[in-house]
Amino acid sequence: MDWIQGKIKHGKRLGIPYRLWIRTTDHRIKVLRRLSNPLKHSTPVFLLGCGRSGTNMLSRSLGKSFQVDLYNEDHPAAFEKWRIKDLATIERLSHSGFARIKLFKPILDTHMAHVFLSYFPGSKIVFIFRHYRDVINSSMRLFGPDNWPSRVRSWRSEERRVGKEC
Repeated sequence: MDWIQGKIKHGKRLGIPYRLWIRTTDHRIKVLRRLSNPLKHSTPVFLLGCGRSGTNMLSRSLGKSFQVDLYNEDHPAAFEKWRIKDLATIERLSHSGFARIKLFKPILDTHMAHVFLSYFPGSKIVFIFRHYRDVINSSMRLFGPDNWPSRVRSWRSEERRVGKEC
């Protein structure tokens, strides 16, 4: 649909073209970022945690702020196959643009928290914790009980791969 229907005012329905609405919203966000952070000082923040623990909910909420640039795990500039790209790329992204906070969500790379903190001085880590029973119940509802053996095998192979890198 190419129109967003607005509120009814004086018995008439108002609407604006969707593309125009997106352009003006993006423009407002860019102007607010430039005004609030003219020197481009950004803080990289890494949102870590286990899958099904609420990282997606928090990243979507924080990503709505004009002061946050969100790089979710499916963002091609920062991630490749759900894994964070090399740290030099992440550093380049964290110094680009006017947003005060560059939020990265590498939940598959949670084990690299110490690397992120040492490579990016002044960076922050937000770790989301959810009780393991709630994580399992959520996963069972979403993926079903038949999917668990394949997930455990992938965790074991990942564990071996990370052990060889360290």
